Amino acid sequence: MVTKPKTLISGKAVFNLPEIDGRTRAARLSRDIADAIANDLGGPDNLTEVQRQLIRRLAIMCVVARGMEDRLALGEDLNIGEYSTLTNALRRIAADIGLKRIPKDMGNLNDYLQTVAAAGGGAE
Repeated sequence: MVTKPKTLISGKAVFNLPEIDGRTRAARLSRDIADAIANDLGGPDNLTEVQRQLIRRLAIMCVVARGMEDRLALGEDLNIGEYSTLTNALRRIAADIGLKRIPKDMGNLNDYLQTVAAAGGGAE
């Protein structure tokens, strides 16, 4: 039986090889980007496996693009062909998973307040 991870990229889910350290700057940035994208799409629990896989790759590609941009800012040369190919691939993946934010269903406020009141909680 295969279980879905509760968060899209947590721990070593992206870097699942034992020799890869998930604490690197690139790993942390990739997780942060993937988590932000997953939240924009309504949260990790609302994603299909295909979306999860695309988000994972999109996040890694974002880190690579950012590294290229950082090196350019430091005065190093930028291979515009590689950069253009990467950014076009990023755009295509983003279009595939969706560019619009999907709000997470937080439920109805009145239902929540009734539940709290029935449980004996609430403001006094």
